[in-house]
Amino acid sequence: MKFGLLGEHISHSFSKTIHGMIGDYSYSLFDVPKVKFADFMTKRAFKGINITAPYKRDIIPYLDFLSDEVKKIGSANVAVFDNNGKLCGYNTDYRGFKYMIKKSGIEIAGKKVAILGNGGTSLTARVAVSDLGAREIVIISRKGENNFENISRHFDADIIVNATPIGMYPNNGGCLVKLTDFRNLSGVIDVIYNPLNTYLLLSAKEQGISYTNGLFMLVAQAKFAAEYFLEKEIPDDIIEKIHEKLKKSFTNITLIGMAGCGKSSLAKLLGERLGREVIDTDELVVEKAGMSIEKIFEEFGEAKFRELEAEICFDVSKLTGKIISTGGGMVLSQENRRVLSQNGFVVFIDREPENLSRENRPLSKDIDSVRNLYNERYPIYSGYADKKIDNNGDIAETFRKVIECSYENTCD
Repeated sequence: MKFGLLGEHISHSFSKTIHGMIGDYSYSLFDVPKVKFADFMTKRAFKGINITAPYKRDIIPYLDFLSDEVKKIGSANVAVFDNNGKLCGYNTDYRGFKYMIKKSGIEIAGKKVAILGNGGTSLTARVAVSDLGAREIVIISRKGENNFENISRHFDADIIVNATPIGMYPNNGGCLVKLTDFRNLSGVIDVIYNPLNTYLLLSAKEQGISYTNGLFMLVAQAKFAAEYFLEKEIPDDIIEKIHEKLKKSFTNITLIGMAGCGKSSLAKLLGERLGREVIDTDELVVEKAGMSIEKIFEEFGEAKFRELEAEICFDVSKLTGKIISTGGGMVLSQENRRVLSQNGFVVFIDREPENLSRENRPLSKDIDSVRNLYNERYPIYSGYADKKIDNNGDIAETFRKVIECSYENTCD
């Protein structure tokens, strides 16, 4: 049996991985450009497919049967041949979206919902929130009656749903709205799952607003699609298991702390034990500048170093499943902290000033300077980190603690 995902520019999709966890069946990525879409559908060389952008609506004319959800929504994300050879269209995104909302605990009933975007996913979200009892639904698009130029008319929205790819890997960092403009927000939903925390969701987190990403939706819709493929029910608990596994595999282990606290050594040990790539941001700054950190400070000053460091931070924060060792001052910048939070589990490696190595450290020339830096930075390190680990004793014991919290939060 031949199953797969039909779409365009889908090399970053996790669908193949997810379906591989669901069952023992072949699943491929059918990356089809628009000029070849009609030919692909005419040949029908598959048993069943998931459909993603830009073909969720384009596939409708090729379907012999439409489920009630497809009729209501106007798009399909699953097509499968029945026993009579008819190509049947379903929309498991609808069920996946509702599953995601249920897991998030965000209440839709009686609320005003602003949906960003008007593509296939937006259509699905509109029907789903309507069926969940939304009081009012507004579609915000680049053009049309309700757009981003006049969005102030809807600053009373209770829920925001991002149904666009803005902020999605590899174009991390984008955000269509400023959440502080909305006075009644109680929930923010982003269908994006890579990164785990888009800038939209990080803003919601900073403001204490309930939020969810699209990972549960992705996994749930795949499970529901597999039921059509295999013609059998699959227990929902597989959604939870796959979601947890994917979330952990996406998450970087990011080490922060003072220069000389042992981050680099611990990162290398972690990489060897966990089989993950190790990224040292200081090493990348040196590589980018073509000179040592001391030389950068001498010739261009600290401001130039921080500029290079921020560029490196932005790039590495997009990655998933890595061990990232940061420079001592990396997280002094709020923007750096934000981008590292996209996919990072942050561990503060704490070592007393007297025990810090000062070799080749431009800002750590004497113990008084080190103490002052430590006292200034400690509140930022401890306030930002997900976990603090003491590294004043035996390195083996420190490593054991880091491994323990890493397995709990980022490993199976």
